[in-house]
Amino acid sequence: MPKLKEIILNINYVVFMLLLIAAQVFAQNNQTTEISTASPWRRFNSGVVSIRLDKFLLYVGNQSEMAEMVAHEFNVSGFEPYYGGKMPAPASGGNNYYVFKTTFSVSTDCTDKDITLYIDPMYVPRTVRVNNTVINQAGIYSRGVYSTGTSLAIHIPLAAGLIYYSEDNAPFENVLVIETFPQYERNPLPEFSIAEYTFNERKVFIKNFLTSHLVLASQVLSLLIAGYHFFLFFSRGRKDIKYLYFSLLCLSFFLAYTSVGFVYNSQYYTLIIKITRVFQLLSFPLFAAFMLESVGLFGNKKKYIIFNLLGYSVLCASYIALQETKQSVNETYSLMTNLNTIPILAGSIIILSYVVFFRKNIKVMPLFIIALTVAGSSLRDLLVLSNGIEPLFWAAPYSFMLMVILIYVMLIIEENFIQGAFSRYLAPEVISEIVKDPNKLNLGGEKREMTAIFTDIQGFSAISEQLDPAHLVRLLNKYLTEMSNIIMENLGTIDKYMGDAIIAFFGAPLFNAEHSALACRSALAIKTAERELNKMLISERLSPVPIFTRIGINTGEMVVGNMGAEKKMDYTIMGNAVNLASRIEGVNKYYHTGGILISEYTRAKIGDEFMLRRIDRVRVAGINTPLRLYELLPTDTEQGAVDIWEKALDLYERKNFKKAFGLFVSLFKRYPNDNTAKVYALRCKAFVKTPPPEDWDAVKNLINK
Repeated sequence: MPKLKEIILNINYVVFMLLLIAAQVFAQNNQTTEISTASPWRRFNSGVVSIRLDKFLLYVGNQSEMAEMVAHEFNVSGFEPYYGGKMPAPASGGNNYYVFKTTFSVSTDCTDKDITLYIDPMYVPRTVRVNNTVINQAGIYSRGVYSTGTSLAIHIPLAAGLIYYSEDNAPFENVLVIETFPQYERNPLPEFSIAEYTFNERKVFIKNFLTSHLVLASQVLSLLIAGYHFFLFFSRGRKDIKYLYFSLLCLSFFLAYTSVGFVYNSQYYTLIIKITRVFQLLSFPLFAAFMLESVGLFGNKKKYIIFNLLGYSVLCASYIALQETKQSVNETYSLMTNLNTIPILAGSIIILSYVVFFRKNIKVMPLFIIALTVAGSSLRDLLVLSNGIEPLFWAAPYSFMLMVILIYVMLIIEENFIQGAFSRYLAPEVISEIVKDPNKLNLGGEKREMTAIFTDIQGFSAISEQLDPAHLVRLLNKYLTEMSNIIMENLGTIDKYMGDAIIAFFGAPLFNAEHSALACRSALAIKTAERELNKMLISERLSPVPIFTRIGINTGEMVVGNMGAEKKMDYTIMGNAVNLASRIEGVNKYYHTGGILISEYTRAKIGDEFMLRRIDRVRVAGINTPLRLYELLPTDTEQGAVDIWEKALDLYERKNFKKAFGLFVSLFKRYPNDNTAKVYALRCKAFVKTPPPEDWDAVKNLINK
């Protein structure tokens, strides 16, 4: 499966790159970049689909000449041939005035057709005239600077009365004039062409779809994803900082391309450019922060690295925000790219290369591919922009769109993996907690107070010898499923199964102050379920005898976490408190209890919720400190029986064995199933006959486990 996922990912990457290249070729091929060999005018004859206007005369001047130019109907000296390519470098100060002029003729065969003038996206203010009539304007003049953000292709009707129609043998020229007001841009004059309405309408849709509308759609998508992950971050207790970084990354992508696809005939256009450049810059450190949270490197130093990285990037972005003109904003952005963006991208790629190729962490392969894609596309756009050209096709937005989608998919896959991997071992509430903070699954452990529970079926070896393998597996699966569900319903975590035994714990990974009580509730529920299960097992002949579960519970400090190797780890517990719970489970057989023994440490944590009675103070195998044990009794136990027991045990520990014997005998006569009372009655009888030594401390030493 990992190989299949990797193959699919690579296919998606190749397809995306092919689409990216195709879109760029389409966009750039529609831009005049070479010297044209076309004639001075071109005819729009019947049957001809389109006329491309690509041979112009160019006049370079300043805005003070506008009135004279219009008054003379653009018939002034100074026009030079312009065959495409970069415009001459504009003079500083924003007082530039460029006039492009060409002629065209339209056949009388087209008088009954709807003809339109197609105009490619332009990034400079403009006025378009046909036969000295203004048919389109974009841009606003404010404080000496024209501002516009036109980046959409359009087509404008050439209505009857606006243009002249010509006979084939006597062409009549129509004059097309484009006035532009560049500040520092050197974009070539984009495509101007004439065609029928339906043809140009389709062309406008395709061009805008490839160069703008996809970006707008991805911006809306990223904004929705940002909102969703902001909600997840805060609703899950602000524990997984990755969600915050990803949300901010999506939001920065939304703001980084606000200028794409809109026409801002507004004095606020420079402000919009500032917002665009600031968040384009911030997108990269936010990606790096997300990446650092995902790769599991640097340990405790990681948060300081991210803090300094984001702080430095905010300072660089602030410097961009202080600029006053579009030109200075873009120039400063190019400078900050060298100081901020390129080092961050290079560092991200180096770290991801190390994690993927040296630590063999295939999970971050999508991030590695994304980093390479974003680096290539962004550097392409920056290179064009640094030459004073705003590309008709921006590559970076599409790579960012891919980034947002792939990271979103990564997070979904990560959550689904956690849900699937732990659904059989953890309660849904606990799984939800891990999903909130996947760092809990990192290799390593922590020490905390928890409660461990060990269960074992009495005499299971003898039972298994009487069953064939199929019946044995069915019996075990039925038993372990029933008992495990009870533990998980009480927010317990299944550590492992050892044959018929269950090892579980309470209080991790989801901390709960009532972990001791939850373990005790689970134990009582297991004994209740055991009675119902035995009815089914006997009726279906799955077991030759009823099942009897012994349970040991202990509370104390334990180490919990993922332990093992990076490729094979278990979420488990260890420590002396864990071993003690195992020993307590085995003590049940010495006292023939009803099946549940808890330690004095657990007793101290559960208050008066449960019915309990004291059992011996014991020294279990491997642990020298005497330990008071308590038997956890069914909830329907009579309080009077418990009172008699406590009185009898007091007499026993004070060496009044004769009176204690009488009380223990009265208990098992009244309650024939109280085998523990029989054990104590026999012990008292033995001590009456042979008293213990004077230094007897009422502690039972249990040598065997």
